[in-house]
Amino acid sequence: MKRSVTVIIPVFEAFEEAKRCLLSVVRFTGDARIVVIDDASPCGKFSDFIGNELSQAKNLEIRRVEENLGFVRSCNLGMSLFPEDDIILLNSDTVVTFRWVAKLQEAAYSSPHIGTVTPLTNNGTICSVPRFLVSNDLPDGISVDDMNSVVESVSRKERIVLPTCIGFCVFFKRDMLKRVGLFREDLFGKGYGEENDLSCRSQKAGFLDIVDDQTFVFHEGGRSFREQTSLLQEENLKTLAKLHPGYLPSVTRFCRRNPLRRIQERIQYDLFLRALKDGKPRILHVVHNGPYDPIFHELGGTERVVQQLISGIDSCHHFSLVPSKAEYLCRYHGKGIELTFALKRASESLRALLQPGVFDVIHVHHTRGFPREELCSILREHPHVVTSLHDFVAVCPRFHLLTPQGRVCNLHECERSCGYESKFIEKYRDAHLVLLRKSSPIVAYSRDSQRVLESVSSQNFNLKYCSHGLSFQERLPLRLSCPENEPEVRVALLGTLPEHKGLTLVEQLDAVQALPSGKNLKIKLFGDSPRPTSFEKSGRYDGLSELRELLEEFSPHCALFVSRCPETFSLTLEEALFFGIPVIVSPYGALKERVEEFEVGEVLRELSLAAVVESLDRISKNSTYWQKFRSNACAYQPKPWNEVVRFYGEHYERRSDTKAVSEVFDIVTDDSLRARSGLSKKVRERVSDSLDLFFYALARTGLRAPVEALTRSLIPSSVLEKLRELR
Repeated sequence: MKRSVTVIIPVFEAFEEAKRCLLSVVRFTGDARIVVIDDASPCGKFSDFIGNELSQAKNLEIRRVEENLGFVRSCNLGMSLFPEDDIILLNSDTVVTFRWVAKLQEAAYSSPHIGTVTPLTNNGTICSVPRFLVSNDLPDGISVDDMNSVVESVSRKERIVLPTCIGFCVFFKRDMLKRVGLFREDLFGKGYGEENDLSCRSQKAGFLDIVDDQTFVFHEGGRSFREQTSLLQEENLKTLAKLHPGYLPSVTRFCRRNPLRRIQERIQYDLFLRALKDGKPRILHVVHNGPYDPIFHELGGTERVVQQLISGIDSCHHFSLVPSKAEYLCRYHGKGIELTFALKRASESLRALLQPGVFDVIHVHHTRGFPREELCSILREHPHVVTSLHDFVAVCPRFHLLTPQGRVCNLHECERSCGYESKFIEKYRDAHLVLLRKSSPIVAYSRDSQRVLESVSSQNFNLKYCSHGLSFQERLPLRLSCPENEPEVRVALLGTLPEHKGLTLVEQLDAVQALPSGKNLKIKLFGDSPRPTSFEKSGRYDGLSELRELLEEFSPHCALFVSRCPETFSLTLEEALFFGIPVIVSPYGALKERVEEFEVGEVLRELSLAAVVESLDRISKNSTYWQKFRSNACAYQPKPWNEVVRFYGEHYERRSDTKAVSEVFDIVTDDSLRARSGLSKKVRERVSDSLDLFFYALARTGLRAPVEALTRSLIPSSVLEKLRELR
């Protein structure tokens, strides 16, 4: 027999959020009793704040205690008021939804073994939707009530067992509370961890914690305890680990398996279908890697540009298409919605996706990894294709115009230097040139890109020039000192530094003891490289603000760009000039073109160690020479991102009637949206469990640190990385 339900809402300050919560509770709770515990809030009485209309709700009771009890004692007070009722404990920074009490109660009484029920939420770690373990913003155009409708419509009432309830909103069955007791006031202070301890005790008594996949409750998160949150979590987590040694391993296993994945995918897919009904243009970005997660190699400039377009142009729906070894990954990138459709790597999959009417515009950024002739042939049928010349894949199968011998190719030595048959090169280029003729426009980032195209074709192309933009509100060049009066020359390198970007040459430069002028060299890479280096590396940076902090600390005299192959633009060069840093660059492509045009540095006479040393020495001992480049770099005007948005906005307009998305992406099944892994789910779970038990045993015996040190000395790093992936 079901018991009556009492809703308990502890309140301490943050009255505005608490009032919003209470409004939703009064609206949607029905006949259940509602009790607010005002925990002696110093900002006044909550009953005075909410006004007469709300405080006179027939089933609402507000109890104010005159001495602050703290969160846990307030909860226990509320749960003790009506000792025969089931309890819903609700944080005051939540918003509840239609039939929330009835649905939680239905889930709670679906089995006598259930002790607690937690609803789905936007911000509740293991109960978060649509994305797992993160705080989700509501998607554009989706209200809290809309989100509840989505959750309810896709629910299969799976009621998955959790390792713990999540305290923002929990239905506690009184039968369980009578067996186990309330929160431990002496151990968990003002909150965080008390509900996890209660779950562990209830599980030992034979009860289950479940999630109700048909109820959604919005959760702001950490409002009443904002300043103390991190400290409370850290202290109480240690207490939990001592009381319940199996708690953390069980949560870890749950997070790795993510049993809520199917629920999250169904919610994402429903949100996806709703989002695409707004009539905004659908843009597909065809790219070789990323655009957010590396597939074949580390993310580079092309992927960063695609990221900027996706995040910066919100008047469109953005998709990306990336090849992997076994499939094509079509991803939807929406606010609060990230979906990946894994399509079979077959011509029919590609043709179905790229057929006219699916996407308004297809923006081709890079075709590496795709069956190029097939891709280009299919795209010829699409009415609206934009192509960006991020590198030279249209004319060079190696795409960097770099021969195997390390020389810059002249575009007419493919057979002699690279071993390609002339018929292959002709066929390869013809396929891309047909696509380029079809494109409107072709976006070029330098005049050198036009020169390369014209060197292999006499045809006219619809080229438009648009440099990569930077997102900034105010430009303030760094304060830099002239190297002439300093004992060392500080050289900055920006971005990822693979071999074709000059890694070996930089390593040789780092071995130089001093310049001919006697000044020492200090090199630092603001980014990363594929192998360990003797020079310092900062690791990846996130945006201009973080890069500025790093550069201010280093105070470089110049930035060095020694790419062995021609660049089509270089975002990192743009970033260096944004901060007013003089540069030294390779004698190729867009690097050479831009430095010569704006006189912001030196172009190397050749790409060699001697030439780099010569340029650094010349800049370091001639203040007039350095100051000229410095002044021009400070005067350089980088293109603001909003100008780039306007440029692409002209070409991203809705061009034609597109099909309903459900005609293209069939309704989600267990196989159409899935996590990608080389191991079966069952094998991965067994490996994960075994590794968890192994490391847990090591930690308990104090042997983990020495065993890890021994392991690192005996096992190659690549193998260790695979083990981490399995865990």
